[in-house]
Amino acid sequence: MKDLFPFVLLLVGLPVTVIRAQVSDDKNFSLAPEAAITAPSVRSIDDVRVETPLNIRQIVEGIDAKPLPEIEMRLPKELSMTREQIVREQLRLKGSTLLNNQSYKKAIEAFQDILAIDPQDKHARFGLATALVETKKYIPAIKLFGELIEEFPNDYFAKNNLAWLYATSKNPEFRDGEMAVRLAQDALILAPADYHVWSTLAEGYYLAGNFDKSLRAAKVALVLGERDERAASSLITEYKAQVRKCRKCAQAMSIIE
Repeated sequence: MKDLFPFVLLLVGLPVTVIRAQVSDDKNFSLAPEAAITAPSVRSIDDVRVETPLNIRQIVEGIDAKPLPEIEMRLPKELSMTREQIVREQLRLKGSTLLNNQSYKKAIEAFQDILAIDPQDKHARFGLATALVETKKYIPAIKLFGELIEEFPNDYFAKNNLAWLYATSKNPEFRDGEMAVRLAQDALILAPADYHVWSTLAEGYYLAGNFDKSLRAAKVALVLGERDERAASSLITEYKAQVRKCRKCAQAMSIIE
C-alpha cells in the first residue's frame, strides 16, 4: 500500500471537496471518505466531506460517471431586471417615500416620471392620484381614481381613497356624502377588516347627516385600529377624535328629535 495523497475535485456549481484516496499496487483506486457533509454552509475546506464512495478514474476520465443533478439557478430580481425596470422601481420607491413624508409636490413629479416610461403603471397612477388629492387638485385625481376603479374593480384602495376625497374635500364643490358612502361600502365588501375604510365610511355618513351610523363606523375603525400593533399612534388619536365628533353630533340630533 502506497502513501495517502490528496485529490481536489472542482465541480461546477458544487463546493470544493477534499478527498483522500488509497492507491494499491495493482492500480485499483478506491476512495475512503472520512465523513459526510453535515452543513450547507462551508466555513473551511476541512469541513467538507464526501458521503458516497466514488471511482476517481471515472471522475477524471468521465467514464460512466453519473450526471450532476440539475440545479435551478435564479438571479436576484435586481439582476434580472432591465435598466428601464430598475429606473421605474427606484422612482416608485422614491415616490412612495415622498408621499409618506407628505412631500406631495415632489411625489407627484416622481410618479409622473414613471408614467412617462409606462403610462399604464398602476402603482404610479394610484400614487399620483393620492398626491393630487393632498394638493387639492381634485379634478385630475377623480379622473385617475375613476379609471383605476373601472380597470381594477376588485382593488379597494382606489375606491376608499376616492370616497375619502368626496367625504373630506376642502372644496365644498367636490363633497358628496352619498357617493362617499357608496364607494366606502363597496370597498368594505372587499376589505371588511380594514380600519381605514371604516373611518372613510364614518366620514361619509357624517357628511350625509347620518350621525348614528357615522358613530358606529367610527367605533369599528377605532377598535380595529387599536388591535393592529402596526397602526401609528397618531392614527389612533385621529380615530378617537373622530369618535368624539360623531358622538357629539349623534347626541345633539337625539335631543332635537
